[in-house]
Amino acid sequence: MLSKCGAYDLALDLFEKSKTLDNHVWTVVIDTLSEVERYYEAYQMFLKMKELGICINAATLTALIKSIIGLRDLVIAKEIYNFIQQSKIKVNTQLSNSLINMFFKCGDEEMAVWVYENMNERDAFTLSIILDNLASCEKFEKGYNLYLSWKNSKNFIDEVVIISVIKLIIGLCNHDLAISFYKEMNRNIFNNIIICNGFMHLFSKYGNLNLAEDIFNSMQNRDLYSWSIMIDTYAEHGMGNHCLQLLQNMRKYGVKPNEITLISVLNGLSHSGMVSEALHLYYSITQDFQIPTTQKHQHCIVDALGRNGRMEEAENFIHTEIPNPDVVTWVTLLGACRKFVDVERAERIAEYALKLDITNSSIYVLLGNTYSAAGMMNKVERIRNVMYERGIVKIPGMTWGYINGKKECFVANDTNHQDIEEIVKYSMSLNKEIQKYGYQPNYNFVVREFKNEEDKIEHLCSHSERLFIS
Repeated sequence: MLSKCGAYDLALDLFEKSKTLDNHVWTVVIDTLSEVERYYEAYQMFLKMKELGICINAATLTALIKSIIGLRDLVIAKEIYNFIQQSKIKVNTQLSNSLINMFFKCGDEEMAVWVYENMNERDAFTLSIILDNLASCEKFEKGYNLYLSWKNSKNFIDEVVIISVIKLIIGLCNHDLAISFYKEMNRNIFNNIIICNGFMHLFSKYGNLNLAEDIFNSMQNRDLYSWSIMIDTYAEHGMGNHCLQLLQNMRKYGVKPNEITLISVLNGLSHSGMVSEALHLYYSITQDFQIPTTQKHQHCIVDALGRNGRMEEAENFIHTEIPNPDVVTWVTLLGACRKFVDVERAERIAEYALKLDITNSSIYVLLGNTYSAAGMMNKVERIRNVMYERGIVKIPGMTWGYINGKKECFVANDTNHQDIEEIVKYSMSLNKEIQKYGYQPNYNFVVREFKNEEDKIEHLCSHSERLFIS
């Protein structure tokens, strides 16, 4: 009772004075220690139980495993599993689920899957545990195959399994599979807010705005997350007016937005060039929504002003509205300096940012790119030298996804892919094709000197995103 009331130290003191050998009491103590993150003490209690010959059952081990997960200690995890095998303890579904989670969290994916495959009984919750963990490990195809095996065995599929499978399909980057799974589960979804939200999130990630809208409009009931997902989807597509309209509608239905919802609306307004609306919303957040503004809201305003060329206002906003600007604040504005080739401001902003984090490669890269866009190649070279002297290494941007079930990764100017020559040629052919429709290459993104325009275009066509699309 004391532990449930939060009086952990008093409960443990009473336990030590009691000198009890009751299994249930020891199990409660181990569970209490796990709850208050005194993981190693819980493990020591388990060792003491072994030493005193106190009965250890599935409930004890389930409580103990919380601490093993907290410790992230694979050696101890295997010790516990070997103890179970040698003691011939009856393993129930709850303990098996805990073991699967333990091995995943301790970094042994193969052992987790082995435990799953050798369980006498599994339930839908067991499957969701292993699917969620495989998604976290980016083993999307493996997870999806386990789901297929479960489905083919005519096992029950509940909302938790569906959400887990959605996570896998997002990782697989397979739009056809997403559509197929949606149609398969269609009969289950429209009375279930959680499943609808999951599918909206899925099609938002795939850029399928129409289907996300269809699901949203067909929902009989919506919660905060339903509205927030749809607003974020519109924001990703730069549809600021739609974001504002949904914000108004959700309030009419009595759903109060949270901090994240308002960040999505501000992002949508920023990407739509609706700066005045973004400022109006920002200054009304505290009064109209009773939500304190955060730096994330403020970063949206800096982005909106900077993205739309209102550089002076953006800098003034930082100085007047943000008491302690962080690196993200200054880097946001520095990105706008690069876009509008505002060299003088870029130098000043970079100085502010470097005082906060001299090792942040983004600051050097954005300042160098601004110099490059202004044709100041001598200063670009100076930035490179400073980075070299300080040991600053630019982390290359990577674009990745799954094509026909296989993970494909590209970095800028990639030379490692087996088909890279063919891919670059196709990227250049796509560049010529879109120029027919009025596209003009932006050489501000070329940060090195090249002999001719064709070499510059090849450099642009070798960006990681273009390589992946090609």
